[in-house]
Amino acid sequence: MSGEVGIFINEDASDDPVVVLSTSDVVGEMDVIANPPRSATLRAQGAVRCLRILADDFMNLIRDNPEVSLSVLRQIVDRLTHTAQVLEALKREQANASSPQAS
Repeated sequence: MSGEVGIFINEDASDDPVVVLSTSDVVGEMDVIANPPRSATLRAQGAVRCLRILADDFMNLIRDNPEVSLSVLRQIVDRLTHTAQVLEALKREQANASSPQAS
């Protein structure tokens, strides 16, 4: 509802956040939908006010409201796209670091 939440890959959240979520972003939806292993740590970036929706209520909300389902799907796609871009950039950096430098 207000504030920002940092998403960190390492469990102790000691590095810079991979991404920062803010008002109207959804977190935890993948756990409710598919229950995958946890892939990130969240840490408030200052004061945060959020709305907690219980898993059953969330499932009912997306089942009964196509516009909410579409919004959640768009956020998931945006995150997956961002993750793919970050991984591709890391792959290029590693390739450049391991290739011999021209003299």
